Amino acid sequence: MKNFLMHLVCLMDIASYCAFPKLRAKATGAPPREHILHHLDAYLPIAQKNDTAEPGSQPKKTMSWVHAVRLRELFSDWTPSLEVPPEIVLESRKFLAGLGFPDPQDEVWDTWDGSEEEPRPSGKCQQV
Repeated sequence: MKNFLMHLVCLMDIASYCAFPKLRAKATGAPPREHILHHLDAYLPIAQKNDTAEPGSQPKKTMSWVHAVRLRELFSDWTPSLEVPPEIVLESRKFLAGLGFPDPQDEVWDTWDGSEEEPRPSGKCQQV
């Protein structure tokens, strides 16, 4: 469970990097594709297993799981850079909303630049 939470936190960091353009503009670099896929590949099977309601039942495809699957497809074809394609921006926002984060108005997504007290995001998190 500890590793699952680490992968989830890293994915939340990556999704935030992609979802908030002004926050991304403060970044020192884009996360490598292998790093992103590593966390998605570790997260997806555990999230799917945790989404199963009862033994032998079909998985309940929660919104975060559904959007993580789509992000996996999108990140597979993307060469990470500070320019994030609109499809990844939108899917990252949906992933965060699927985790229960409030869905801010469009202008908040496009204007929030993070706290000035926090260090500059790198789009990277600790490898597990």
